[in-house]
Amino acid sequence: MNRLVFLSLSLSLLACAGTGSSDTGFDSLLDSGLDSTTESGLPQDSASTESGSVDSPTDSEEDTEDPPPPVHFWELTDPCPNAGYPYAMLFESSQEGWVGCGDGQGLWRTENAGESFVEGHPNTWTGELYVTDLALDPDGSLLVCGRDYGNDSLLSRFRNGEWEDLLHYGNNNQDSSAAQLSNCGVVAAAGDGSMVVASLTAGDISTSTDDGRTWTKEARYWEDANLDAGGYSYYYILNLVAVGGNYYGAGSDISSPPVFFGPSQHAGGSWSNFHAHTIDSRAQGEIWALATPDDGQTWLAGGRDQRYSSVASGFLYRSEDGGESWIKLTMGGDLDVVHDLAFATDGRHGIAVGHRYPTSHGGFILLTEDGGQNWTERMEEVPPLYVASIVGTDFWVAGENYLGRGEF
Repeated sequence: MNRLVFLSLSLSLLACAGTGSSDTGFDSLLDSGLDSTTESGLPQDSASTESGSVDSPTDSEEDTEDPPPPVHFWELTDPCPNAGYPYAMLFESSQEGWVGCGDGQGLWRTENAGESFVEGHPNTWTGELYVTDLALDPDGSLLVCGRDYGNDSLLSRFRNGEWEDLLHYGNNNQDSSAAQLSNCGVVAAAGDGSMVVASLTAGDISTSTDDGRTWTKEARYWEDANLDAGGYSYYYILNLVAVGGNYYGAGSDISSPPVFFGPSQHAGGSWSNFHAHTIDSRAQGEIWALATPDDGQTWLAGGRDQRYSSVASGFLYRSEDGGESWIKLTMGGDLDVVHDLAFATDGRHGIAVGHRYPTSHGGFILLTEDGGQNWTERMEEVPPLYVASIVGTDFWVAGENYLGRGEF
């Protein structure tokens, strides 16, 4: 693949079938037309049960309530040069953090809460590193997922001050440290030597059981249904989390309801198989955002309902039984795609970010202080946002040529 067009191509592949709510690229895997709407043209709630809410300062029913308490908020300098939007961000403390860029603009590190950044690129900076995900393994090492077209690296790790390449593009039949994934879209490590990576532009995954030294050949039929004779399922994993020694994910099969992936429930399943749980059978579209405030008992998942192409149709779901069943939180106004979710270690403070419809209205920031049961929309005017990170009561948001920091 032409190395200069990796990110734009990967995003367009995810959006190629739709006329969704935005032209930002992250929004739509598909749009197969309108379903039932209200007389106003807005989508009907598709959840069978509702719990909690997203409070919008613009909703008429909220006009008589006291406004949310003020929050300190600063616009910072986006470290991604040129058009290399920040597509990955992770803060390890209130001062130390990382921002990963698209458009080959690499990885950047801060030690002063984002006030300034220095190059943090693995090995020798090539100007060809695309970063799509950042994660910490349980020992605190940084995992950098994407693709470096200078050396075909897909996954790198920063441990004890040193960089090492873990997975690169190639033929696994000839090289056990390679897999034919055009990119690394998401990554997670459980802490027992196992690791999982998933492609951003196909349903393929590769796994390791020896701390990233060797990897399996790329595989796409990892969901439980494929373990039955004549069974078939095919999904994309758009978000991946390791909790309590198990792996969880979320995504789509392009033309069906959004799904949550939990550990295999099949008698023949292994740790690298997943079971797909339908989040809402009456919705359609992908889950971009996934997070847990309490180590996997409670989950929050967000994205947009792709049945609707000309109205805001962002959604946010909550599960309190490990992902077995889901309830829909009420969203309204022009809130559209929920791109990212993150929780502090206290399990109470959390953040969700995304963009509005139309995208000329910019982005949004939602905050929670009760583990994601209720959310408050902040008043900051921001561009469309893609990622968020939180440490304690400090949070950071990033999007289109933008980086900001706030406090609860």
